Amino acid sequence: MSKAFKKKSEYKLSDKKQDNYLLYLLIGVIAFVAFIPSLNNGFTNWDDDIYVTENWKIKALSWYNIKHIFSTTHHGGYEPLTEFAFAVIYRFFKLNARIYHLFNLLFHIANSCLVFYLIFLISKRTDVSMLAAVLFAIHPMRVESVAWISELKDVLFTLFFLISLIHYVIYLQRKNRRYYYSSILFFILCLLPKSQALMFPFVLILTDYFFARKINQKSIIEKFPYFLISAVFFAVLYFGAKETGQFQEETTPSFFYNVMLANFGLIFYLVKLVLPIKLSNCYPMPDTSGDFFLRALFYTAPFFVAIIALGVYFNRKNRKIVFAALFYLLNLLLVLQLKRINVMPASDRYTYIPYIGLFYLISDSFFILFEKQENRTIKISLATIPVIIVLLFSFMTWQRCKVWKDSYTLWNDTLNNYPINPVAHNQIAVYYQMEKKDTEKAIYHYHKAIEQDPKYSKTYNNLGTLYHDNKQYEKAIEIFKSALKLSNNSKFYFNIAFAYHEMKELDKAIEYYKKAISVTNNYLGAYNGLARALMEHKKYEEAEFYIKEALKYNPNYTYAYVSYADLMAETGRYKEAMDYFDKALKIMPDDNLAKFRLSMLYIKLKDYNRAEIILKDLIKEQASDPLLYIELARIYKESGDMKNFNIYINKALQLSPDNEEALKLTK
Repeated sequence: MSKAFKKKSEYKLSDKKQDNYLLYLLIGVIAFVAFIPSLNNGFTNWDDDIYVTENWKIKALSWYNIKHIFSTTHHGGYEPLTEFAFAVIYRFFKLNARIYHLFNLLFHIANSCLVFYLIFLISKRTDVSMLAAVLFAIHPMRVESVAWISELKDVLFTLFFLISLIHYVIYLQRKNRRYYYSSILFFILCLLPKSQALMFPFVLILTDYFFARKINQKSIIEKFPYFLISAVFFAVLYFGAKETGQFQEETTPSFFYNVMLANFGLIFYLVKLVLPIKLSNCYPMPDTSGDFFLRALFYTAPFFVAIIALGVYFNRKNRKIVFAALFYLLNLLLVLQLKRINVMPASDRYTYIPYIGLFYLISDSFFILFEKQENRTIKISLATIPVIIVLLFSFMTWQRCKVWKDSYTLWNDTLNNYPINPVAHNQIAVYYQMEKKDTEKAIYHYHKAIEQDPKYSKTYNNLGTLYHDNKQYEKAIEIFKSALKLSNNSKFYFNIAFAYHEMKELDKAIEYYKKAISVTNNYLGAYNGLARALMEHKKYEEAEFYIKEALKYNPNYTYAYVSYADLMAETGRYKEAMDYFDKALKIMPDDNLAKFRLSMLYIKLKDYNRAEIILKDLIKEQASDPLLYIELARIYKESGDMKNFNIYINKALQLSPDNEEALKLTK
């Protein structure tokens, strides 16, 4: 063991609670105040639908659902602890957006306190630790991780990352293996919300270096459990992404281009550290963005990377500089687009952990400079600098939180900063399509996205969905097939199948459902759609086979139970149909589809009272759905209650004047 390491290891954790609770409270208050506007925000269409609002897995906190969450990937990522956390929040608070934002903020405050403690263990200085923690807490680049509901995974994985690293540092200082084992445990927990910490074993080697511990065979073997865990999670992540086709979604000209993007990212994040302006949740590709700064940085970044690398090399005897630089690099390495799986060259959230090393170096350097000054006036002037920076960054963070209020404010801000941005045009089109029902504006932005990037397959898919929703099925199919030419994505096959299904071209629907399954063999929606198409074809045995296949992949898949119940009802097995409806509603009591289909079974059995109760209950939640009023009107017509029939059929026609089913009932 080196003398330098012995000197470091002489430090003990303070018996006088150096981790002063008043300082933790101050850090928490500063962070909370800076992020208060985020608590007034809602959900956005930037993954919040995928993770929360339309994620059926979180809407039932049952043993089977929890088992499914921890045994499957979600959109190519393995993030079970995040989904479990969302399921717990949903169980008690449903879709109260304020609560989701509050959890993100509380975890961020906890992380800020952990940063203080980690830097204190490294520096043994409260002033350095405090400044670094406050910079971490209020920097505008933190907003994406905190104000974006879907990024609960970011603040959650960071919590366990920091605890694991802290325990490892304590292990080095105290030589108590209990902390080594607990560090391994927290590392596993760190990978369960998000698998971004795969480089953590190398961070531990870097930590050994910082504490002047010999990097030898013994110290490397000590990291073996961490490397093994990383390898397992990497395999899960890789095969999950491959299975969902993520590695095929976007392609780039060459590996050299990706290296250029990686260099761009390294310098871009450093610039934003010092000058966090024109921030965006979605930066355009720098070489085609039309933005002079991004384009210039893209082509000059390798030069700046080389200069910084040389600077670090020539200062290699300064462990603080080397530690900060490599901590930054290691924790960015996996998201530097060397292997691209999306169309964004950079994201603010990726700096959440990497900046910690830089905040430490900045804080330490500031106080070294401050202590060297003998002139009182200069000292006072220097002391005002961090105060001004903290106030300025806090204000910028406060303002930036407001951008995340809803889908419109988010994407409008992105387009104001970067007008040439196909992803932003695509997402604001989705907003107009799904939330505002403004077809004209949605089509305008979809075409702008295609004009700016003719190879962005998601835009074609979304435009096809718009035409599908407007019952222009042939046009929708044509556009979905254009998307398929760009990406062999199972979702595009599914959408083509669904359009054919709506057109009652069942053979073609069945063909494309099967193609979707051939690309993604656990595509539950495709199995269910295929089964329903086969049911309409009166191929009941084959339909039952595919329902069972869906349930093999997820025994908790409520839509499969609903289809099974409908299948039983169609074949006259009403008791079994009731049993499957019971299973669906036991798994997900709030499943409105299951309730509606159950009401249809009651109507079929002429049990009008139960059907009426269910339909009226559904109307309380879905008052704008004409189908519910039509079915109630049908009940009253069949039971001879013409007064109520007229009330409900008129309501249905008010909502949908051309509805064929409603018009048939009036005859």
